[in-house]
Amino acid sequence: MKPALTLTALVALPLIASAALPPQYQRQRELVSIIQSGDVSEAMDGRPIDAIETDGSDTYIVRAGECTVIVEIVGTGERMPEGWVGPRQYDLQVGEAECIDDISPNEK
Repeated sequence: MKPALTLTALVALPLIASAALPPQYQRQRELVSIIQSGDVSEAMDGRPIDAIETDGSDTYIVRAGECTVIVEIVGTGERMPEGWVGPRQYDLQVGEAECIDDISPNEK
């Protein structure tokens, strides 16, 4: 019994050591990065963020008032040293804001 348990532990150890953050924590980290990003704030011209949506991929739609901006999560390709675990390394790629006028032409 003991040799089988030892063999199982030796097989499982590399799998555990290569683990990344659980998805809910990785998503939380990405959302915080978007909220704190100076590039997102600049793209939104300082408007406060009202909502952030995702389709489950590495693309987020950030809404602030009548403006939206697409933010993509781009992996840096950096890897943790062997035997270390941790969050995915990434950068934010912030698109240009698209804003709808507050007053439609018919209301002027």
